[in-house]
Amino acid sequence: RIVFPRSLISSLLSLQVFSKLPWEDQCILPDLREPEETVLLQELECLEFLQDISIALFCFSSMQVLQKSPKLQRFIRLRVISHFNSMPHVILFSLLRKMQHLEVLSISISSSPSLVSDMKKESPSHDSMSECIPMSSKLTEHNYTVNLRELSLEGCGMFNLNWLTCAPSLQLLRLYNCPSLEEVIGEEFGHAVNVFSSLEIVDLDSLPKLRSICSQVLRFPCLKEICVADCPRLLKLPFDSSSARNSLKHINGQKNWWRNLKWEDEATRDLFRSKYVPFRSKIRRKN
Repeated sequence: RIVFPRSLISSLLSLQVFSKLPWEDQCILPDLREPEETVLLQELECLEFLQDISIALFCFSSMQVLQKSPKLQRFIRLRVISHFNSMPHVILFSLLRKMQHLEVLSISISSSPSLVSDMKKESPSHDSMSECIPMSSKLTEHNYTVNLRELSLEGCGMFNLNWLTCAPSLQLLRLYNCPSLEEVIGEEFGHAVNVFSSLEIVDLDSLPKLRSICSQVLRFPCLKEICVADCPRLLKLPFDSSSARNSLKHINGQKNWWRNLKWEDEATRDLFRSKYVPFRSKIRRKN
């Protein structure tokens, strides 16, 4: 992996674009990344002409630097977050409205006992799970727009993701191994016109409590593909006979799940029957 010598980045006074994203085989425990990652963010913050940052963050102290820096919030375009417990996850979502250029976000929340223990030592007054769960509703209290195009969440501790009503440009949504998630968008979201109006791919995997993508029928004018695996309580899709009518290519899912689906009416069932493609094998997709 690449490790920048201290003061190297801050010496590049005319730097406008910075990108440092990991390969899949470069995942390293957060305690080995923390000093260099924090220093790197501090050096990037000092650059006068920097306009675009794509970076992976792995530790809580980095999130604290980001939380205090409007400049970093403004210029970060693509971020991959992994090996976190829920607390940095909460900080990140609280900053979404300020990160106007954020396009791609991937979060993997670790349940490692050692990581959780270390995080509590660093900030013992915070209960990560109790803060994480209500955050989705807090994000929808004010009218604003999130410009995300792609969102991947693994290990999310929320009950719903209502804040996605503020992300009309979202094209790809992947949710994996989120044990508490019951709804992607809950009933209280209202009648936002642009909900999932740009969404092209939905990938849902290992969501044991998920019972609804949305309680209301949605148009999904751009939806091309929906994949569902190990979501035993998801018994209805938010479709009617007009949903994704000209865009949907296929619905992937296990045969038992497909057989148990309930439909708005027979016309809807007949329309989407031709789109169904059963899984031949269970392979988790890469982000």
